[in-house]
Amino acid sequence: MNIWLLCWLSEVLYLGHNSMVGLVALVGGVVYVRGLLPRFKFTDLIVLTWRIYLPAVLWGCMVLLLLDMGG
Repeated sequence: MNIWLLCWLSEVLYLGHNSMVGLVALVGGVVYVRGLLPRFKFTDLIVLTWRIYLPAVLWGCMVLLLLDMGG
């Protein structure tokens, strides 16, 4: 869908009014965030998940389990 239409719908539904200033601010925010964040390929996301996120979550669960058993 078009970025202008989505930002306009977001403004009308969530902010409750229809103003051009809010629309331009939302479009600018979306463009800024899309330019700021890196774009990952699918294979990079899979590697990131298996090598970083999964071990971190498992370690966190283990620490919480040990704290729960000890306290």
